[in-house]
Amino acid sequence: MEWPGLTWARMSSIPRQPEFDAIRSLGTQGLELMLWGQPGTRVRLERSRDLKHWEGLDTHRIPVGGLRILDPSAAGEPQGFYRTVVVP
Repeated sequence: MEWPGLTWARMSSIPRQPEFDAIRSLGTQGLELMLWGQPGTRVRLERSRDLKHWEGLDTHRIPVGGLRILDPSAAGEPQGFYRTVVVP
């Protein structure tokens, strides 16, 4: 997968549990996250400002090659935390 100025290559094995490989700021357009995991795994992306209260953003299936996620709601936020929850 290629992004302007970056080339992604995953040399290790695919993680059993989903994990973030990269997070990149897009300035006023939010954040871009790269998530790896077993293809076909269904995950809910959640975000928090304080690690206590979590809000669900989207639910995705991880494709072969990883999942690129854009979060425009992060634009202008001083900090944020992300996690994934595997869902049936």
